[in-house]
This record gives sequence, C-alpha cells and structure tokens, in this order.
Amino acid sequence: MNLKENLLSDMKGALRAKESLKLNTIRGLISEIKNREIDLRHELGDDEVISIISTQIKKRKEAAALFKKGGRDDLFEKENQELVILQEYLPEQVSEDELRTRVQEVVKERDLNKYIRPHLSGRIIKSERLQQSRFKYLPLVKVDLTFIEEKGFLWKSQTKIPENLYLNYKTRDLFYVHKQQFQFSQIVHSDPNKIEDIDDHCVMEESPRIEVDFRFGTLDKKKLNKSAIKKLMERKYQSVVNDVELVLFPFYECTIKDKKKNKRRKIFLDAIFGNLILGK
Repeated sequence: MNLKENLLSDMKGALRAKESLKLNTIRGLISEIKNREIDLRHELGDDEVISIISTQIKKRKEAAALFKKGGRDDLFEKENQELVILQEYLPEQVSEDELRTRVQEVVKERDLNKYIRPHLSGRIIKSERLQQSRFKYLPLVKVDLTFIEEKGFLWKSQTKIPENLYLNYKTRDLFYVHKQQFQFSQIVHSDPNKIEDIDDHCVMEESPRIEVDFRFGTLDKKKLNKSAIKKLMERKYQSVVNDVELVLFPFYECTIKDKKKNKRRKIFLDAIFGNLILGK
C-alpha cells in the first residue's frame, strides 16, 4: 500500500470512528495532493506526497507560533494536534534533527507578475501571460575552500584567503552572479576570490529537512561525492578544500502562455532578484 492509499484508508477509518479533527486534516491533505496532480498532470509518488506533507507541517508550525503569540491557546492546540497527525505519515528516516541549508527567498510568489512582465512578448500590450508558477529549489554544492595566493619571485610569500564557491549539483558547473543575474558557466576566472558568488547577495538558513519542500529522493542517484569534488577544485585552483555540503537555492519555474496561440514556454526566475537564471 502506497502513501496515498494509506491516507485514503485512514480517512475512511476516521470517518467511521467520528474523529473529526483527523478526518478534516487528512481530507485537506488529500485535497492538496489532488490539486498538485492536476497541476503536474501525473499521479504523485510517495516522495512527492512526503514533500506536500512536509509543507503542510511547516504551515501548521508557523500558524501555531502566531496563535501562541496572539494568546489564542485553543487554535494553538488545534494546529499542534493536526501537526502530530501529519507527522505520522513521514518515514522514520526523516528526522527533524537533520538540518539542510537553504537560501532565504526575497521575491514572493504574490509579487511574481511584476518580475515576469519584462520577459513577456510585446512592448506595451503583452501577447503572453503567466499561466502558472511553481516555487522550487535548485540543488547546489557549496565548496568551502582556502585560496593560496603567492607573491614575490625570489622571496615568495603566501596569503591564505577563505572563500566559498557554488557548483551545480549534477553538472558541477560554477554558479555565480554577474550584474545581479545568477548564471552557470563551465569557464571560470582563475582566481576564485574575484568571483562574485551567492554569499555576496544571499542569506543562508538551516532548516529541518521535513520543513523543506524538496524531493531529496531525486538526489539519491547522484550522491554528493566530497572526495571527487575536493580533487576537482584543488586541481583547478591553487587551494585547499575544507568542506563540501548541499545548499538549496530558491527559484520559480514559470509557464508562459501565448494569449492567441496555444503555445507555452518555461522560464526560470531566481527568488532573490527576480531575474532570469542563465544556463539553466
């Protein structure tokens, strides 16, 4: 029995037992799953369902904190009870103590139309419109390294410069910023200290894995090989790699539709400046 079937079975059981809170919580979750399936036009697997459950848990925590602050103990208790119900459907290996680093988004989905407008066809009257947007995370590899700069001819001196560089998780292309535009490139400057990286513009935060709406299962086929990345970076630069970790970068996958023709295209906007991501 998959997770969706398990939810349907438990919903029927809650209906028979007249457990209204559990019934409404599961019913709302199933509604969210169906809406996502309509958007994606395919049936969701367990990993995708778990991602939705994690998002719902995050919303309950945020609401509970607001109700607690406002002195609404009744609603605070209700949100916590729903949270406990939802947590029962998370796999055991997903622990709240397991933290993931992600970049805080600046551009909110409600403001996306003003960022998307310059990318629509038509100067004054636009022939395209934003049909759909999805908030997603792009997996990156953060490489913490120390760049060794040598000066002098006869009497050489070394300066050690700490630096973070970011790579595409799959292709290992460099991810950096140029004129407020995030982009990927295989060709990089020889001096990593002169690369404008995402640390100059982004705020990082650590969050429990279950609160992050990301399908970590999609990374299983390509494990984070720290040793290989260390060799790659130390061969490319005169540096020492100190650490390697996964970082999630927020962006919007936007579906653009022509108003007259039945044509669609996708563009990707970063959630920091709201600009196109080049090379994605």
